[in-house]
Amino acid sequence: MSPESNQLSFSPEYEAAVHDLVDKLVDELTLYQDTPLSRTVEIAEQTETSLVVICESKMLLDGSDDLPAIGLKSEVHIETWTIRLTWPSRDKCEGLSQDFEWEMVQQEDGGVTWDDPAISDDLVQEAIERLWKPEVADNLIEWFGDSSKVSLDLYPARLRPFLRSCLEKDGGTGATDA
Repeated sequence: MSPESNQLSFSPEYEAAVHDLVDKLVDELTLYQDTPLSRTVEIAEQTETSLVVICESKMLLDGSDDLPAIGLKSEVHIETWTIRLTWPSRDKCEGLSQDFEWEMVQQEDGGVTWDDPAISDDLVQEAIERLWKPEVADNLIEWFGDSSKVSLDLYPARLRPFLRSCLEKDGGTGATDA
């Protein structure tokens, strides 16, 4: 298939294997430092011995927390990498052998807020599940001084039901929304 083709078609098994290969490569390149919530991999170009893939990762950045007391940033980080994978032969390319070289063609970084429709409900749920619920209530109470003083309007709307439920499980709350 020529690199100019816009209609690339691959078996689901091959696409899954490419996804796994790129997923492992990206994790190794980032030294497993960030927490991906989702990762998509699309084959954008193919030759006999190479693939160009576009990898988009939506992730929580470790160690960053600009939302008070809950350990999350106000945005989900989105990183898009276009990577060329090249093998020494057609057979190794088709077999996705580990004997490949890679080249970063393009890298883009950005972010979207938790309330942006580009962030799926499943992705929000995944992020919430990574938080330890009893600790969230304790942290909110410690930060605001009392559960009745927690101001939920400081948090994205899609996170508020979770935060409210954490506080309610901790014995009731007078937390307010603006």
